[in-house]
Amino acid sequence: RTENPRVGGSNPPLGTILSSDMSLNEFLPPYRRNIPVVSDDNVHSRQLTHMLRQNLPLIDSPVQNSHTLRCTITEFPKGGAKAVQKQADANPAGTTPADTIPAERFDQASRFEWRAELAESTQAEMCAAFAADGFLILDKFATDAECAAMRQQTDRLIDSFDETQDQVVFSASGQSHAASHYFMDSASNISCFLEAGAVDKSGQLVKPKSQAINKIGHALHDLDPVFSSFSRQEKCAQLVRLLGMQSPLLLQSMVICKQPFIGAEVNAHQDSTFLYTSPESCIGLWLALEPATRENGCMWAARGGHNTALTSRFRKIGDEMVMTRLSETALETCSTPLEADTGTLVVLHGRLPHLSHENTSPSSRYAYALHLIDGICDYAEDNWLQRPADFPLRGF
Repeated sequence: RTENPRVGGSNPPLGTILSSDMSLNEFLPPYRRNIPVVSDDNVHSRQLTHMLRQNLPLIDSPVQNSHTLRCTITEFPKGGAKAVQKQADANPAGTTPADTIPAERFDQASRFEWRAELAESTQAEMCAAFAADGFLILDKFATDAECAAMRQQTDRLIDSFDETQDQVVFSASGQSHAASHYFMDSASNISCFLEAGAVDKSGQLVKPKSQAINKIGHALHDLDPVFSSFSRQEKCAQLVRLLGMQSPLLLQSMVICKQPFIGAEVNAHQDSTFLYTSPESCIGLWLALEPATRENGCMWAARGGHNTALTSRFRKIGDEMVMTRLSETALETCSTPLEADTGTLVVLHGRLPHLSHENTSPSSRYAYALHLIDGICDYAEDNWLQRPADFPLRGF
């Protein structure tokens, strides 16, 4: 048993310690995607976790010769190793009896609690988690008061929106909004975009305006005092620098409403597709202003999927925005739910595949998303988001 700062306590009492000289492959079939690992050498342990989840061989791996590696199977069935081997023999396809190991428990993402002063060991854990998973979940990053202020400001922005003048529906799947000057101009202003389910064929709202907005973007961090105040706090700067940004620039921001009953699905994508730099440097900070659950359309991610290639670029070619395929490889499956309570921040690597399902629940799922790039990298001139010369990007 080892101390585990990720959860602020000790490892669960259930468990079996596996030493590095044991054959882990015999445990692989029933557990290949669900072994939570902790170790004194956390980078190695997370690499092992990723390999087991992806059913990759351990031979010639970074952990093959690690003699300090220890891992814990926290839900070990009765009968110990023999029971595991018996399950492996009985389930050659790698399935696990639902009454033995609850799949949901192993689908959950690693979480940290944000504090004003983080121990060096916790910072190392956070960096290792982000490097291995491609995301980072930080509970209590924002206070209740900060979240309430941003929700109230969102209500004011929606109330001031003239829905009779600008009716651009945001579609994450079809990207039809990209043909609109209203959307392209939003790179340097604050614009509201409608939910497809809030407008009928004649262009009339079929929902109250307060429940018709898909999102608001994309320069809140520069033009709105409430969102700018939050975005440029020292804790945001501290976090992105901890994750390796040398010269962070705040690129785009938006409030995503995910309205009750009609909140549209956001298909699997990588943020660097839209916000490309060379080398790639995009990081997303996604803050839950309300609880984000499986019921109201929380995000789902492909844990470790940022280690695969960027599959597409959304580029301006002539006067049109075109989705260009860079690889025929399909995105990794987004099977890890990133549920978040109010005030929880989810950090997303620019190449991490992630999505959210439609919201069919009676509860909205407001979130504030801020994307940053590193100023030492080259920002692509054919990205959709381009600022005028008199409105340059700024850091903290």
